[in-house]
Amino acid sequence: NVLEAARAAGVRTFVFASSAQVYRINSPVRIDELPLPEDTHLPLPVEGQTTYGFLKGAFERYLEGACADGAIQGVALRLEYPGFRSTGPENLYVSTSIENTVAGFACALRPPEDLRFGAFNLADAHVDPEIVDVQAYVASRWPYARNRVAGNGSLMSTERAQRILGYRPAADGRYVDESLVW
Repeated sequence: NVLEAARAAGVRTFVFASSAQVYRINSPVRIDELPLPEDTHLPLPVEGQTTYGFLKGAFERYLEGACADGAIQGVALRLEYPGFRSTGPENLYVSTSIENTVAGFACALRPPEDLRFGAFNLADAHVDPEIVDVQAYVASRWPYARNRVAGNGSLMSTERAQRILGYRPAADGRYVDESLVW
């Protein structure tokens, strides 16, 4: 309904706060390549996908179709832990600082003119090595996956957001203290 109202009002760009749960990031079904690119396998409910993750993916597909005629642009930002610092494997140690969350949305509001629809991962580019050695974690958990992670890089690729939207994830960002929320 919000998309249709925006389109009827002449809004040029619709930004959808999607989620890395489209990948079932808390317990991935299939990892072929790391960092996770946006075109990675999106699991279905029969594969254990949650209703939340499935519906995020379903709306992304709806948005892509709604943008096919070029009357409105659609940007889906696949957020993971926006504003928080991950210290555990339950989301592949992916964090997104406050600064990177804001920067990602700012880039999404100004996509290239020729973009009709795009889904983009939004995350910090690197993981603090004091939290985890990403290479050791990948080798122990997914030894069969193509590992294209550079050093202690994020396990969610931000390459597409950088290349198409101009997203430049900053290091050493700030994070909300989880105890204030949970």
